[in-house]
Amino acid sequence: MIKMCVGTLGTSSICETLIKAFQKAEIEVGACYSRSLEKAKGLCAKYDIAKAYDNYDALLSDEGINTIYIALPNSLHYSYAKKALLRNKHVILEKPFVLKYEEAKELKDIAYKQKRYLFEAVTSIHQNNIKKLKEMIKEVAPLHLAQFSYSKVSRNYEKFKAGELPNNFNYEMGGGALYDLGVYNIHMAYCLFGKPDQMAYVQNTIRGCDCSGVATLKYKDGLVVSCLAGKDVFAANGIVLMGEKGYIQTIDVPSKPTRFIIEKKDFHKESPAELTNPYVVMLKVFKKIMENEDYDQHKQLLEHSLEVMKIMTFLDEHRR
Repeated sequence: MIKMCVGTLGTSSICETLIKAFQKAEIEVGACYSRSLEKAKGLCAKYDIAKAYDNYDALLSDEGINTIYIALPNSLHYSYAKKALLRNKHVILEKPFVLKYEEAKELKDIAYKQKRYLFEAVTSIHQNNIKKLKEMIKEVAPLHLAQFSYSKVSRNYEKFKAGELPNNFNYEMGGGALYDLGVYNIHMAYCLFGKPDQMAYVQNTIRGCDCSGVATLKYKDGLVVSCLAGKDVFAANGIVLMGEKGYIQTIDVPSKPTRFIIEKKDFHKESPAELTNPYVVMLKVFKKIMENEDYDQHKQLLEHSLEVMKIMTFLDEHRR
């Protein structure tokens, strides 16, 4: 049985969210790393964590830490994860996994060779709500259209418009709508429908960054999926699955629905979604896999992440 003890990388808000989730999931956080030792010490003091590091090699040399959680800018995921895996650490990568499929494949190969666990911290695919949604599809099938929408005006958008270049609007750092918010939509679409047959991405661009855009996935059975993501717009977020017998709608962002609606001829039904902490649910899945040494489930999750990276890489390389 492998008991996780985590060292976190980064001091962003998502890193703090995950630290709290680790603790609620009864997973020990043993260290925090930041290039600023002061910031690392601040996180340690806030969440009662024993060790602070500003040297990544020193953290990787800590024998008490067996798992590294990486919440750095997207462009750094690959290099930091590779180094951790080669130093025999398990790795949890914040979404998006990496920026290119070939990077993802290399990390997978290293993880298998080193016999390390490698996870992507995407919450939606682990929730009971996605299982419920899959079951509901048969009530309106066959589907012909689907829409996933996840948009919110970024807190850095005004700075970006004023000429600054925050990481989450810097294409070279992996910023932009596709990799920031669109990845949630792609994960959900792949989880529900599998591999698309044709793909395209049309973006609204400012200074090389896709501030918003639409990814279109077309399937051989006639289903067309539209994935909308924007860091510069307000939107009615959610999922709409449109079939010959009716439609299913979720309320709120695709990864965290609050309500399900089924509408058919002479039929209307609303039901609540399961309201849990999605980060805690996800981390408990990772924890159970490692404790039970469940390599089959680990492989399934990793292959899911790689297939999503194939889609993301194609969309990124064929932007319009």
